[in-house]
Amino acid sequence: MAAVNWLAWSAKVPHWFTGDKSFARAIVQIGAFVDPDLPDVPMLSDLVKPKDKPLLAFMASAGGPLAAVWPFPARCVQEGYRNAAYGL
Repeated sequence: MAAVNWLAWSAKVPHWFTGDKSFARAIVQIGAFVDPDLPDVPMLSDLVKPKDKPLLAFMASAGGPLAAVWPFPARCVQEGYRNAAYGL
């Protein structure tokens, strides 16, 4: 199952995250702000080195999960990172 954000996950399968026999838990957040429902879950941007923050900005700008069909041209990833990092 795929969901774009915490609101979708918590609405679709709340039982996965609650109770004594919870199935899953949020371990990191990606985005521009901390979700109020997840105040103790760290932001990925707080866990990476400053040099890697442009890559996170690129990932966040995608507006959802990043996925691609293999084989995916490396130049596409490189160009996206370069654009995010250097505003090209």
